[in-house]
Amino acid sequence: MTLLLATLGAMIVVTHTIRHLSGWLGERWGGLLIGLPISTALTLLYCLWERGPNYAATAAQAGLLGVGAAVAFAVAAARSLSRSRRLALSVAAGTATYVVAALLVRGVNAWLTPLSMLLSLGLIAAGHRAVRSLGNQSSGGVPRRLSPGWKLLLRTAIPVGCLTASLVLVQNAEATWAGVFSTFPCTMLAVLVVTQLEAGPGAAVELLRTYPIGKCSTLAFLGAFTLLTPALGAVAGNVVGYLVAAGCVLAGMAWSSRAVQHAEPALG
Repeated sequence: MTLLLATLGAMIVVTHTIRHLSGWLGERWGGLLIGLPISTALTLLYCLWERGPNYAATAAQAGLLGVGAAVAFAVAAARSLSRSRRLALSVAAGTATYVVAALLVRGVNAWLTPLSMLLSLGLIAAGHRAVRSLGNQSSGGVPRRLSPGWKLLLRTAIPVGCLTASLVLVQNAEATWAGVFSTFPCTMLAVLVVTQLEAGPGAAVELLRTYPIGKCSTLAFLGAFTLLTPALGAVAGNVVGYLVAAGCVLAGMAWSSRAVQHAEPALG
């Protein structure tokens, strides 16, 4: 119970931090930040403590393909939100797409790690291509002012509920199932809901536009964890994996900044 509470507490702190950084840096960079392997890393740490390194390594390898399911969530939610601007419908579309995609990739969990990474990179590239032109289509909308209490509730309840479901799966299912569903975008969902309610559907879609590229950090983390754990140990594999993931986010931020700078003269 202590371990479970500590994991959930860490999730709450990280989610609130990411949301504040997203509001400070803007939705474009916020999409890169919420691509970090937050709930995935916490789930794998829980796997280590509860089920051992072999279970955690198998879960991480299965999670490589689960990254594609998370990108599918973002694509479905962004397209739905750009058309209807109804948050509940968009979240439902994203969740349904994620579940279908996760069930499909679950059937190829025995693939080698490099092949799984290449497939997920292809899915990330396809997802980025699918959402990159949606920004101007969904401008407008009437934002709402959320009370501090509602903000706290949404930022806390959504990721904690999702992470709790993942941890229950760890305790009751085989590693491949836990690994695939550890990639469910808990933090992204919480930030998406708050962003749409506070700033409108245009800002929410802008957040989702960079999310697929941000998932490169999760893919890097899982790849490093899977490949380095046998040689360095599970804890070292986790730490090195997260450093690699953070480097991917910084690279994505630099790329995004250059893209904006090049676009501005063209618009002028």
